[in-house]
Amino acid sequence: MLKPVEITDAEADRRGVAPGWWGADDNGRLILGPYPSREAALVGITNHGAGAETPAGA
Repeated sequence: MLKPVEITDAEADRRGVAPGWWGADDNGRLILGPYPSREAALVGITNHGAGAETPAGA
């Protein structure tokens, strides 16, 4: 199950990803994102779970 997580600028640099809100799995692996807000990440996670195509950063 995916959950929203915020990746700060410092963590984004360390992980080599863009900062923002991401959908992450139970192991912390970033699956969807980045999104501009927690709410947008939740929508993306919900759409992903429903089988909808979700563009990154939506």
